Amino acid sequence: MLFPQLFNQNVHHPFHALEDFHRQFNQLFNEWAVDSQRDDLPPVNIWKTSDGLALTAELPGVHADDIELSVHQNQLTLSGKRKPLNLSETDKLYRQERDYGDFERKFELPLKVDVTKIEAKFADGILRVELPQAEEDKPKKISIQPK
Repeated sequence: MLFPQLFNQNVHHPFHALEDFHRQFNQLFNEWAVDSQRDDLPPVNIWKTSDGLALTAELPGVHADDIELSVHQNQLTLSGKRKPLNLSETDKLYRQERDYGDFERKFELPLKVDVTKIEAKFADGILRVELPQAEEDKPKKISIQPK
């Protein structure tokens, strides 16, 4: 056999260190990815509509009374509280992936909104916010008078 040490389990394989490094790197990366993702909860979508902006946020298990929205100087703040599971003394938690506790997300709005016309609806764990563009921020057509 040309390289008997590669097939002998008792001899250190030169690639074992590389495999160990790869495994540890993946574990570290996966832990970091989970932690960094939790900073961006709840997940949201924001898009431009014909009348302004719209936002949806996923808030399963949160009550509408536990959500707060505010707009100040073109910054939208979404905050609230997700309550922990209400387990009995005999229940044992097997796995928990949904966080609980206070959350807050802030978004810079790309246009001025009319705060008096903002509408928010909450159904089936999805918050939808309509943010109409302020009239003074909308493009104005200027008519040109002939001489």
